[in-house]
Amino acid sequence: MANRIFRGLAPVLARIKALKSTNRPLYRVIKWSVNILLLLLLLALVVGVVHVLGRLV
Repeated sequence: MANRIFRGLAPVLARIKALKSTNRPLYRVIKWSVNILLLLLLLALVVGVVHVLGRLV
């Protein structure tokens, strides 16, 4: 499963690495956007777990 996911992401990651050397400001915007999105998803997961656990108590 992980191999399939990485195979799909590998071309995207290669383009982003190439972008790092050609257009650094755009690379940074993409990098920060992805990082913030991942943090928001993690926060949503934590809030969801706390909500479910709160209903069980």
